[in-house]
Amino acid sequence: MPLPPPPRELLAGRVQYEVPLLNRKVDREKDTPTAALYRMYEHLVVDQHIELRNEIEAFWYHSSWLVRDIPDPKGPDPEQYACLACIPKLLCLAFNKRIDLGLPRDAPPIFTQDMLAEWRAQDRAREQAPGWVDAVPKLEHQLSIPHWDNDRREFVPLDPAEDSKVSREFAENVIIWQPHIHFA
Repeated sequence: MPLPPPPRELLAGRVQYEVPLLNRKVDREKDTPTAALYRMYEHLVVDQHIELRNEIEAFWYHSSWLVRDIPDPKGPDPEQYACLACIPKLLCLAFNKRIDLGLPRDAPPIFTQDMLAEWRAQDRAREQAPGWVDAVPKLEHQLSIPHWDNDRREFVPLDPAEDSKVSREFAENVIIWQPHIHFA
């Protein structure tokens, strides 16, 4: 699998990258956690929030893919590597919210109240970020990933000092709007 381009290249060529990403077909039977991590990275950088959320949901339903077991992608580009390292934190945030509600990773999409009551009575296995995430070097200069501002009809960067929408999971290395990560 060829690696996607670094963030600045994706941002500079957003128009050329956006449609192919939207039209990409994924064989979920042959999918891997690393491939999913890179897809989430691409959707995140080009501001495709619905697709990112869909990838997070698809990862959830691969119940054998524990977040802590995502292999270190050892990204050759420091900014790409910094972005990749934040995604497991987002997965933990999304998944642990569901787990705290009593949903196990292997729960079917449709379930009964009795099933939920049974799951809530069981011990809960919360997700954890893989060890490599904390070892990713801090960037010399924070990367700013603009988001689409519907009122202004353009992509705009966030001011981390003034905007409460900045993602805390990314804040050390990347300034980005907190993506929509929760799903039904």
